[in-house]
Amino acid sequence: MKPGLMKEHRGLRTDYLFVYGTLKPEAAPAEIAEVMRQLRLIGSGTIRGFLYDLGEYPGVRLDANGGEIKGEIFEFDDPAILKPLDAYEGYDPEVHGKSLFVRRRCHVQLKEGNLFSWVYEYNRQPRSSQQIDSWPTGEKL
Repeated sequence: MKPGLMKEHRGLRTDYLFVYGTLKPEAAPAEIAEVMRQLRLIGSGTIRGFLYDLGEYPGVRLDANGGEIKGEIFEFDDPAILKPLDAYEGYDPEVHGKSLFVRRRCHVQLKEGNLFSWVYEYNRQPRSSQQIDSWPTGEKL
């Protein structure tokens, strides 16, 4: 698939979400699990950046010079699905600076190509001691 290509699904524009932590179906808390069940898993992929252990959840900081962060790619047709996800992630589209996470587009590498996807990026500067290479193991680098 070409970067940024959106496909049509039942007459609606299909979009993508890259998840790397508590949005993964096996980790999603009850308050967001039903929303995550509405998304369709299309496979695994990687993004570039740095992953941090923030206690009860991880946070990623996107960086083209960072390591590969593994996650899962989901597709969805209705952009309204992002509203409850934004609320869960502490993202306010009107006030980016005060949001705990911000929703950004990023390049995702898949085995069979690449695409652009939404991802929730941690919107604070974490301590370097919080850097990990995977979640949920929390292995320190």
